[in-house]
This record gives sequence, structure tokens and C-alpha cells, in this order.
Amino acid sequence: MDYIKRCIDGVFIVSNKSFKENKGLVSYIQELCLNDGSSMNGRIEFSKHLLQSKSKVPFFVSEDILLVPTHSIRNYDCALINLFNVCEVRKSYSGLKLSFVSGNILEVSISRHIWMNQLQKANALVDNYAKRKCLHYGLIDRFYYENLV
Repeated sequence: MDYIKRCIDGVFIVSNKSFKENKGLVSYIQELCLNDGSSMNGRIEFSKHLLQSKSKVPFFVSEDILLVPTHSIRNYDCALINLFNVCEVRKSYSGLKLSFVSGNILEVSISRHIWMNQLQKANALVDNYAKRKCLHYGLIDRFYYENLV
């Protein structure tokens, strides 16, 4: 998935193939999150706690989907961008033009400064996630090696 955006009759999901769902943005993301083990609110609260930030926090939906909001999720113009699929960001007349690995392009009306802040938050989440994975695997490896004797 490249990004999710509201449309008049639901949400528009863009990836290699694009499609619409007759659901609200929050309920669609909630379903994705629940399929991976926890609620959207839980993931957002975790991000807020970790980043010590109160608004527009990026959050993991799964290992390969890290959603970065362009605006408040309550804002109709909000697009949730999967950072892992962005390959290029350029300045455009109305804000920024994001290019995705799939070849899709999205223009968003946010400043470069806001985008850089969102990237900084997302990087902190990714770093924390990587540290947790390494620690987790390290503990498992140590357990197996200690119990081989």
C-alpha cells in the first residue's frame, strides 16, 4: 500500500492497484491494525508515548506499513502515507509531490518543514522498533545457546 485517502463515498487505497472501500478512514485502518494484533488507538498511543508528541504521529500498522499522516486524521484532506513505499519527494506548487516505488504520485499540501518533522518522528519509531527486534532476537538466541549444553 502506498497511501490511503478519504473520498466522498469511503476511502481510496492506492498501491500497485487502486480501489475504494465503503468504510470510513478510521474504521478501515482499525481493521488493518486488528488483523495484525492490536487496535489503531493502541498503536497511536504507543507512538505518542514513545515520541512524546501529541499530534500527527506516525504509527505502524504492520512490519511493512508505517503510516505517516499529512494532517490530523480528523481532517478530510488527511492522507496516510506508507513511508516504506516512498522513493522520492519533490517540492511542488501546492506543497510536495511524493513518488512511490509502484510509480504512483501524490501531491500533498504540506510544507517541507512539516514533512521533515514527520520523517524525524518516523525515524525514531523505526529505530525503536529495530532495537526491540534485535533485543528480542538476542534474548531468544541466548536462551537457545545457554540451553544447548
